[in-house]
Amino acid sequence: ARAIAAPGDVAEHYFDESGRLSELRQSDWVIRYQDYQQVNGLMMPRKLRLTNKYLTVKMIIRDWRFQLPGSGI
Repeated sequence: ARAIAAPGDVAEHYFDESGRLSELRQSDWVIRYQDYQQVNGLMMPRKLRLTNKYLTVKMIIRDWRFQLPGSGI
């Protein structure tokens, strides 16, 4: 999970009162960012709900791991 919109397709973004992404609509998918957690000083999604007309996926992310650009790690 990268928590960003897919490149190339138009996406609609909606934000909560704290300025965090609350909903993303792209390619017939609606992604609701239902909860956030602080990770290394950043607010990262913790609970997400992804839906399209055929499927609903619920995700809870317990551990974020970051890869530095160009590090290969």
